[in-house]
Amino acid sequence: MRARSLAALRHQLRRTRLAVRLAVLSAALAALVVCGSFAALSVQTRATTRQLLADELGRNQRTLVALQRESRRRLVLAAALLSQSPNVRSAMATYRVEQGASGAPRADLTNTVRREIERAGRDLNAGAVLATDETGRVLAGYVRGAGTAVEGTELAALPAVRKALDATLTTSRDDAYLSALGLPSGYYMVGAAPVILDGYTIGTVVFGERVDSALVASLRASFEGDVVASAGGRVIASSLPERLAARVAADEGQASHSLRLEDDEYMAAVIPIGSTQSGTTLRVTLLQPLTPATRVLTAGLRRDFLLYGALAVLLAALGAAMLSRSLLEPLRRFIDFMRRGAASERIEGGFDAEDASQEIRTLNESFTLLMHALGRERASLERRGEELASANAVLTDEVEQRERVTRALR
Repeated sequence: MRARSLAALRHQLRRTRLAVRLAVLSAALAALVVCGSFAALSVQTRATTRQLLADELGRNQRTLVALQRESRRRLVLAAALLSQSPNVRSAMATYRVEQGASGAPRADLTNTVRREIERAGRDLNAGAVLATDETGRVLAGYVRGAGTAVEGTELAALPAVRKALDATLTTSRDDAYLSALGLPSGYYMVGAAPVILDGYTIGTVVFGERVDSALVASLRASFEGDVVASAGGRVIASSLPERLAARVAADEGQASHSLRLEDDEYMAAVIPIGSTQSGTTLRVTLLQPLTPATRVLTAGLRRDFLLYGALAVLLAALGAAMLSRSLLEPLRRFIDFMRRGAASERIEGGFDAEDASQEIRTLNESFTLLMHALGRERASLERRGEELASANAVLTDEVEQRERVTRALR
């Protein structure tokens, strides 16, 4: 059925007037060119937009990394200041001496260290302040908003604490004393500093800020994109819906890269926070939506292309109609000339092919030669007819004379 319909359509197109077919073909070609140009420009616009957003994201990432480095450097500075506090050093020194003498921790000494740590944490509005002994075990701590105690937590595996307790480590880089910290109350980015007394490291002070929705909100306010904070493959806080944030957390890309979330494409960049004492990696992923930006650009381009494309198609159709009229008008006049000759059975005068195309002039010359040849043949036939008529008259006279002679002889 479909093949029959297509065959009928082709047959109808073949029977359509040449001027109409030329106009339709020109309009279709113009529409094809417009659509192809729009498709190519859309691809180019998308690629350019992606590159621009990637560059912008890279600049924002570098800026945020620098700000974060400065912020985390303040964590190390805060920990260093607390480690130099006379009250903290005195309390930890007393705790260390008394514990060494008795072999068991005394609650009053632990409470003294805890009070100093809690007071420092509240004064500095810290997310977490911890004091560890020389083995890396937390002997006192303050965690804002926490409902459980952190005393006894082993932090010897925490990179920042391990390096702070290493007396042989000499470095001027603050990055060595930065890490992520995992506690029952949440995750933190922390800085650590050793507590040194008489040239000996007797413990560390860990100062940190919590990685939560407040951090995500502050980053988003400066970034104007979406932010996902994750620990391993688990989402800590996000400005995206939970199902999308889970996919971002599961993504293992480290450098700037594109990431598709459902129907939208994002440019993603990762800011590493560090590893916790259990080896869990904390990171913040910055997401710049690419699809809305390209959608806005392509929508404007689509509107303009539709307008100017429709105008181009209309102009192409009109131009084709005018062109076909100028090209086919001599042909129409020549056809009328031949029809008049057919009606009168002769050609009177000649066809004016002065302003016609080369093809029409050639056709006119061929037709003129044909008509001249036919005229000569017609004249020859007329002469033969006349000769036959004369011969027929002579024969008729002879027959009549014979008939008269025959009657006379009777």
